[in-house]
Amino acid sequence: MSSKKIERKKKQNLKNLQSLFSKNLKLNKLKVDPTSVIENTKNKIGNFYSNLKKEREKKKKRLKKKKKIRWKKRTSEGKKTSSKRKIR
Repeated sequence: MSSKKIERKKKQNLKNLQSLFSKNLKLNKLKVDPTSVIENTKNKIGNFYSNLKKEREKKKKRLKKKKKIRWKKRTSEGKKTSSKRKIR
């Protein structure tokens, strides 16, 4: 491409970008207290891990219940098969 075409494209891109941003930006809205941001992220991370621990505990309890149910089924099946063998 010729240098003129490249310059035209650059100018068009700059115009497009400038049109997206208003000239009267209020920076007061953009200023944020970094300590509050850090505290908020700490709280979010803490909540995430506490929820994760709770979910793991619930999962362990569910697995224990399932294990007990399986054991009961196996023992009852074992009793049934042993009684059938005795009858034969």
